[in-house]
Amino acid sequence: MDSSTEEMSAKNERPPSDVVVDIPLPSADEKLSAFSLAATRTPRIMATPELPEVISRCRKRVRDISTQCRRENRCFRDIEFDLAVDKDKCLNGLDFIYGHNPTDTMRVTEIFEHPQFYVNGAATSGIAQGVLGDCSFLSELAVIATIGLVEEICVERDEEVGIYGFIFWKNSQWVDVVVDEYDSLRSWHTAELTVTYLSLLYVRYLHWSELTKKQKKSHHYDEESYNKQFQHGGKALYFARSTIENETWVPLIEKAYAKLHGDYSALEAFPSGDAMEDLTGGVSTMMNTKDILDKNLFWTSELNNPDGKRALVCSLRGRLAPASEDRGGSSSKSPGSTQSLFLRAVRPLLHPFVKVWDVLAHRRDVTGNGLSTMHAYSVIGTAEYEGMKFVKLRNPWGKTDWKGKWSEKSKEWGKSGWPLAEVKRALGHKFEDNGEFVMTYDDFLRTWDYVSRCRFFDEEWILSQIWLSVPCGKFPKPVEFGDVTFTFSLSQASNVVVVLAQLDKQYFRGIDPFTSFGLEFVIYRRNETDALATSLPHSSWYRSVNVELNLDAGEYVVQVRIDRLATRNRDEPLPNNFRFDALRKYAYKQAEILKSSSIASNFDPLAYGSKMPVQSETFRGQDLTTMEIQMHQELKKRAAERHDAHPPPQSFRPNLHVETRDRSTHVDAETQCEPQVTPEPVQLEGSLDHREEEIPHVEDAPQYLSISLHYTPV
Repeated sequence: MDSSTEEMSAKNERPPSDVVVDIPLPSADEKLSAFSLAATRTPRIMATPELPEVISRCRKRVRDISTQCRRENRCFRDIEFDLAVDKDKCLNGLDFIYGHNPTDTMRVTEIFEHPQFYVNGAATSGIAQGVLGDCSFLSELAVIATIGLVEEICVERDEEVGIYGFIFWKNSQWVDVVVDEYDSLRSWHTAELTVTYLSLLYVRYLHWSELTKKQKKSHHYDEESYNKQFQHGGKALYFARSTIENETWVPLIEKAYAKLHGDYSALEAFPSGDAMEDLTGGVSTMMNTKDILDKNLFWTSELNNPDGKRALVCSLRGRLAPASEDRGGSSSKSPGSTQSLFLRAVRPLLHPFVKVWDVLAHRRDVTGNGLSTMHAYSVIGTAEYEGMKFVKLRNPWGKTDWKGKWSEKSKEWGKSGWPLAEVKRALGHKFEDNGEFVMTYDDFLRTWDYVSRCRFFDEEWILSQIWLSVPCGKFPKPVEFGDVTFTFSLSQASNVVVVLAQLDKQYFRGIDPFTSFGLEFVIYRRNETDALATSLPHSSWYRSVNVELNLDAGEYVVQVRIDRLATRNRDEPLPNNFRFDALRKYAYKQAEILKSSSIASNFDPLAYGSKMPVQSETFRGQDLTTMEIQMHQELKKRAAERHDAHPPPQSFRPNLHVETRDRSTHVDAETQCEPQVTPEPVQLEGSLDHREEEIPHVEDAPQYLSISLHYTPV
């Protein structure tokens, strides 16, 4: 990030200004590189101009490491995410109350007799959830596997050396992640290895040397047989696995995704829809099934997925989490919920009984039809037979629990009078306990509360976006539109998806701000008072909100409303500061916060001094002493120029929208690859509503927002 960018805010003032972005058309080289990938495999992940570069970089990293390992006659060990040596850092976040405790770590070649990344290609029947509460991620991964996008995510691997390279979409850009093949083993137990407290059960795996004489006798004193039974094969894995023996892609993608977020615990209670965005670069929307107006249209345009540009995950509302906070029923820690406040209050009391806390914080209600609330199920297909509509779903736990009509033991299969084999073939269904089940479309609408839809973008779509650092101001404050204003213009009529997003905070759990932010926006044609559209009204407390519409050529204004909800006491100390490695973990998290924040066009790295991490690409092979002297001289020069050019304002009037075009910051932004009809560049502007600060010492950390336009001419 260029250090000459405007500083957005100071402690006692509310600066700028409109931030104007001129987005250039892609160059000929960018067009060629972006379309070359589409020409070979026609991917449905977001094909931005930097995607080929990220894939190339990831492949080079994997090949370079593989070459070095072969030269040194060793397998690859990822010291940045070492499950064996750095167990606590890889498994637990700063906000953990109990820790995951796998018994051991072993290589894939030690766990499986004949390991393969794919056996017969990625398939939804190959995913089973482990002890981690990441059902939302696994459900969406199952959908991605169904439509053949897993191959787009794993771009390079050397299974002999044990190194794998993946790409993910994070904070509106593609990033690459490299991991080794070490996996954690599951905790197994016999009937005598359980401990009971308050009618709640938890288990602890005992190594052979820890077994009692009676327990060893029950295994006929055969240590080799005992280890083979509990330490080999897919069922020995602690976290997710493939139900197809010897297949490894599921635990390795889960591991790469955990590394991207800092640790495995960050994947628990993951908001439904976010993982789908991270895996594809698409845009997720939560729909309430009770709000569907035209059910036939929903069947043909959404569930049937005729154009292959969307994927669906469904869920039930849980009694332990408010619907407005729980995106898809996957989280029991919604901001400000009664349960969240209660559990936070009794946390110190429950700490000695960590497994009691485990059940209280993560239990799921089971409905009368066998389905679980606060759990995500993937929609993997639809079918019509003899005028009846069926939906095929899958439980990432890998077991079937639907007990309603057309469940595996229901009477409908025999009463219908249809040939059983023909019906099963038409529905693509087998009577296997692999988590797959079917229900009629009517039962689907009656049963499920929410459907999370992810919309994909192919090479015909162009992406234009800008990130801003937004001062939060005092809290509490009025909740009204106009906190932030963005403007854009279209040179011709286009199909547009407008997305308002904030930074992904899963990585920062435990040190995130004391408030959660809710986002809404409304779109106007410039100088007109009638709103054209508002963000979809599912909930404002998600990572992003969006709306899709057709717009004519012209200029448009997007006005944003930011709501805030206190989720903890701002004076509350960091969680679990009694841990010996808490500061080390905090240092990693803090560095990632600054790296993520630097994406804002008005981010000022000078404000953070030595805390700002420096990318190694900036100093490879150079004399650091000389570089540091030159850098400090340049920074002082730029700081003086910025102060002379933009002195601090004298005062602000309350609720006054201030236009300060002369203080605009000009940056360059990348665009998506060009469609068949070349449009004019889209211009984005952002401005902040300045409000007088009555209580200057209660400001939270700045909020980082982005406005993204996915558009294609019509």
